[in-house]
Amino acid sequence: FAGCCGRDKMTNWIYAALATALGVVVGGAVTDTLPRWQSWGEWRAPQLEGAQPGGFNENKAAVQPAYGEGQVPKLEILHSDNNYLIVNKPYDVRMDGDHDVTVLSLIHKHFGSDPLPPIHFAHRLDYATSGVLCCALNKKAIRTACGLFERREVRKQYLAVCFGHIEQDFCEIEVPIADFVPAAEADRRVPTGGQNSGKDFRMTVGVEGVIGRHAHTNVTVLERGLYDGKPASKVLLSPLTGRRHQLRVHLLHIGHPIVGDYTYAKDETSPRMMLHAWRLSLPLPPALGGHLDIETPDP
Repeated sequence: FAGCCGRDKMTNWIYAALATALGVVVGGAVTDTLPRWQSWGEWRAPQLEGAQPGGFNENKAAVQPAYGEGQVPKLEILHSDNNYLIVNKPYDVRMDGDHDVTVLSLIHKHFGSDPLPPIHFAHRLDYATSGVLCCALNKKAIRTACGLFERREVRKQYLAVCFGHIEQDFCEIEVPIADFVPAAEADRRVPTGGQNSGKDFRMTVGVEGVIGRHAHTNVTVLERGLYDGKPASKVLLSPLTGRRHQLRVHLLHIGHPIVGDYTYAKDETSPRMMLHAWRLSLPLPPALGGHLDIETPDP
C-alpha cells in the first residue's frame, strides 16, 4: 500500500501517540490512557516512498497485483536458518491443504530439489492476507515459537487500508470475538473443501448469550485520503491477542471495514484485501538464534 504516506509524517504520529494521553476507544467507550504498546520498546515506522504529504489519493487500477491471472505467485524468503524459515506470504493463497497453490507448495517449489525438513507453521495468516509468516523446521523450534505466541510475547504489526476516515489518531479496540451464527441454514458459509464439518467460518463481536473470547487491537492512523474516490484511512494495527479474523472484525465494529474484504465489507471491486502482516518480532532464546525481528516492504 506504498505511496499512502511518508516516513516522517508517520513517525511523528506514532511517537505523538506514545507521548501524549489520547482519548481512545475501549470496547465502545472513550477513556484517557496511553497506548499499551509504549512498553514494547522502540518500534520503527514503515519506510514508505513516494509520499504525498497532503494525504493519499489511490486509484484501484494503480494497485498492481503480485501475480497475473493463471500465474503462480512467487514466495519471498525473508529469513532462513537451521530452525526457522520466515517467508512473505502472497495474498489469496491458502496455508496448506488439497489446493493447487498453497504456502507449503510454494516453499517446496522455491527450494526445488533441495531436501527440506517437515514444515511447521508457528501461526497462520488468512487466505487473503499477505505478509510475514514464521515456519519452524524442527520440534524444538515449533514448541518454542508456539509458546511465545501462547504467552503473547510475540509482537505483531499490520498495515491496512480501511474505508472511511477514522476520527481519532489512535484508538484501542477491546471487544470480544465470537463465532458467527447465521440466522438461517441458507446463510451458512463454509471454507472451500467443506472442512470444519460445515461450520461457518465468519466471526463477529461478542453479544449477550454468545460472548466469545477477549480480543484487543491498537489502531494508529497513518494517513487519511481517498481510495477509488472514496474516503479511506491507512492504519498501523497492533493486535495484543490473536483471535480469528480479529483485525477485520474489530475494524468493521468501529465502522471502518478493510478495503477489499469481501467477507466483512462485501467489497468485490478492489484487486485484493488490503491487510498486510508488516512486522513480526520473536524473542527467541540464544540456542535458537536469538531475537528475530523481521519486516517486509509495504505492498
